[in-house]
Amino acid sequence: MNQRLPIKAPRRRRAPQRRRAVSPPDFQPRRRGTNFKWGKLILFVIAAPFAVWAYQDGEAEFESKVKEDMTGFFSIMAVTEEEQSYLLSRFERVHPIYYSDHRRPGGRRRAPSFDQPSYVKSVFARLGQIARQDGRGNLAVRLGSESKRVVAFLEQ
Repeated sequence: MNQRLPIKAPRRRRAPQRRRAVSPPDFQPRRRGTNFKWGKLILFVIAAPFAVWAYQDGEAEFESKVKEDMTGFFSIMAVTEEEQSYLLSRFERVHPIYYSDHRRPGGRRRAPSFDQPSYVKSVFARLGQIARQDGRGNLAVRLGSESKRVVAFLEQ
């Protein structure tokens, strides 16, 4: 009863063969390594400058609105035409510095923001300092008092 069972040798598996599709005579198969997409490159070259332009245009539009609001405050506050031109000329020098300090660009998941009350406070304070240095103490005092009124108006 001690009969030996025959040992079977493991079967050799064949490597799977690729099936080749029959292509129509006018079809040219793509060569390997030439899958570069020219259309995507051309689209990127056209779309990228447009996206940058659209962003810059929106930014410039917002900055011009802020400048327009501030010049409106100065025209209401100034007593004479000479004071108004003085304030506007000084404002043109001060604005870029304080605008960039109070503007926070947006990120991937964050909208851009602008802290207008603190911007107005800092611009009016700096214009008051400049007016005091130029010997216009009366205008500097008015700038200080108007700053508080404008900020109160903006925070409503």
